[in-house]
Amino acid sequence: MKTLLFITTLCLSVLTNAQEKEFRISTSKSYVEWEGSKTFEMGKHSGTVNIKSGAMKLKEFKIVGGEFIIDMNTIENTDGRYNAMLVDHLKNDDFFSVAKFPEAKLSITQVYYKDNVNVEVFADLTIKGITNPIKFKGKLDFRKDGIKLHTEFSIDRTLWGVDYKSKGLFGAVKDGIISDAIKFKVAIIWFQDMC
Repeated sequence: MKTLLFITTLCLSVLTNAQEKEFRISTSKSYVEWEGSKTFEMGKHSGTVNIKSGAMKLKEFKIVGGEFIIDMNTIENTDGRYNAMLVDHLKNDDFFSVAKFPEAKLSITQVYYKDNVNVEVFADLTIKGITNPIKFKGKLDFRKDGIKLHTEFSIDRTLWGVDYKSKGLFGAVKDGIISDAIKFKVAIIWFQDMC
C-alpha cells in the first residue's frame, strides 16, 4: 500500500509540472468485450476484440485526450456457440466489412471529472469509415501495475451502417431481428512508471 501511494504521488507530481504528457497504453492488459442480442428472443452472443495501439494524454494529472485503434480482424466469439461461422459473419459485409475496414478508432475529445475517480468522457467513434460522437461514464482505478479507466456503454450500430436484420429496416416485429444496441465493456490501462 505504501509503495503504491508513493508511486502514485510521484507520478502525479511529475505530471503537475508538465504541460501535456502522452502515455502508451498496455495493449496486453487493456481489453474490449462486446455483447449483441436478438430483440425478441433470449439468444445473445458475446466476445472480445483487441486494441492494436493507443495512447492517453494527460495534463496536470488529468485526462485531456486519447486515441485507440481497434483491430477488427481480432473479433472473437467467447460464448462457444457457432464460433467460426459467427465470427466470419461479423467480419463480412453484413456487419463490419473487415476486409475493407480492418480498423476502428476511438478518439477522446473531452473529459469531465466529477471527482478524483469518476469521469464523463466524450469521444468520436469510427467504425466502417463512419464517425459519430459518443459519451460514457468511466471510473479510474489507481493500481499497482498502472492506472485503469474502465467503462460500460452501448451504441446504436445502425449509426455506423451496420444494418443487418435491424428493427428499423423491417419496420415490424419479425423473428430473428437483432437488437440495434451493441454493449461494450472496456478497460484501458496505462503504466505509472512511464510518467
